[in-house]
Amino acid sequence: MCLCDVFRALGAGDARSLTWCRVCTMWKTIFTVCLIQFFAYASYAEDNTIIPILTNQSDLDLYVGKVITIRGKVTNTKIPTIIGVDVRSDAPDLRGEIGEATGTLNKWTVTKEGLEQTIKEKGMFSNRGTGTFYRLKEVSSNLTAHVRH
Repeated sequence: MCLCDVFRALGAGDARSLTWCRVCTMWKTIFTVCLIQFFAYASYAEDNTIIPILTNQSDLDLYVGKVITIRGKVTNTKIPTIIGVDVRSDAPDLRGEIGEATGTLNKWTVTKEGLEQTIKEKGMFSNRGTGTFYRLKEVSSNLTAHVRH
């Protein structure tokens, strides 16, 4: 319902209704332009966020906890990785191909003592042993980031 309909309901003549239609049209246009500018600015600000692209392991520690893109060959292993960072590669499966993934970089360390304690509590399980590991987590969830071409 617009102002024209309100004016017609009050019993005004056609000439004044036409005037109201022009006013309604003008306000609709102004509102639409403002919405378009708002969303254009929001996407502009979003697109200007610079996300670093890493292609080797040497700089990983500098980006722990930050959103990054990693690019390289996806390993053909049970847990696929790119430059030593765990990623998901299931649909499509890009193991053995060049791919990239974007997400928040997480790091954790497995010590001999910690591994032995976990085995004592839970029993023997398959594991990668001790060391420092990295995982790329999707920004919007806690899932491992998915690799893409």
